[in-house]
Amino acid sequence: MENLNLLAQVDTVEDVVTVLNRLVSWAYTLFLILAVLFVIYAAYLFLTAAGNPDQLKKAKNQLLYAIIAIALALVANGAVFLVEELLGVGPTPQGPIPSGLYIPSPY
Repeated sequence: MENLNLLAQVDTVEDVVTVLNRLVSWAYTLFLILAVLFVIYAAYLFLTAAGNPDQLKKAKNQLLYAIIAIALALVANGAVFLVEELLGVGPTPQGPIPSGLYIPSPY
């Protein structure tokens, strides 16, 4: 229950960024779930069109809008990362480089 009271924990700029990241993460997840449901609905329209040109056009438009929604969600999520990096408040990697990572020498 302590995670539900996000605003009580806001004291610094980093806290504001953390709260906004949580909200964007929830919205992003919900948005992608809805987009997948719309893709499924478009598939249903395609399957039940039975050659009806109006319903086929509706299904194609529905699929196009769902794909555009998914693309916008991905771009918006990337924009949040870009703004964090530009402001210098983004998450920084913690700890050493993983031991299984091989970085070849240029020489």
